[in-house]
Parts: sequence; structure tokens; C-alpha cells
Amino acid sequence: MPSYKRRWLDNNLIAIGFRKGYVSIISTHANEIGKEQFSGRFDEKRLISASYSGVRNCLAMVGERGLKILDIQTYKVCIPTFSTETCNNVVVHHIVAHQPE
Repeated sequence: MPSYKRRWLDNNLIAIGFRKGYVSIISTHANEIGKEQFSGRFDEKRLISASYSGVRNCLAMVGERGLKILDIQTYKVCIPTFSTETCNNVVVHHIVAHQPE
């Protein structure tokens, strides 16, 4: 298993998640290639996976301690709200992220 995972984001950014729970967002713009835009630790133990939503411009990160969602525009962690509904005997789970006030 590699010590890192990467996800391409919109706006010429790449997110690199490291096994120990750290995530760095690096620019790939021609005039600032390789420049770190943001970094932080999002899990005390280990980062398991990450997924990017271009529609919401958020990076969801799953670690041993749970789920965290990062807003890529503000670089603030959003609070996920969970809801469940049943449609045609299928249970659908929704996760919505919002900024804390």
C-alpha cells in the first residue's frame, strides 16, 4: 500500500493524502506549480480514502476516526449532516456538508 493517495481537483489543484492523516493541496498552475496552497492533519491515526466533488468543490476524507469534509475554496472543515430515506424499499443515505457558524 502506498504511503499516499492523490486526487485531482478542479482549478489545477491536486490533493495528496498521506497515510498518517495529513493532506496537502498543491497547485499545478503554470506560474505556481508545486506551491502548497493548504495542508493539515485530518485524522490522528490514518487516512483511509478521499473523494472529491467538483459540484460542491469539497474533498471528503475518511480516516480511522471518521469523516471530514474540506471546502476547497475556504479550506475550512465543514460539518456533515446525515439523513436517510427509503425509496422503493431501498435505503438511501444523504450527507450534506455546511460551514459552521
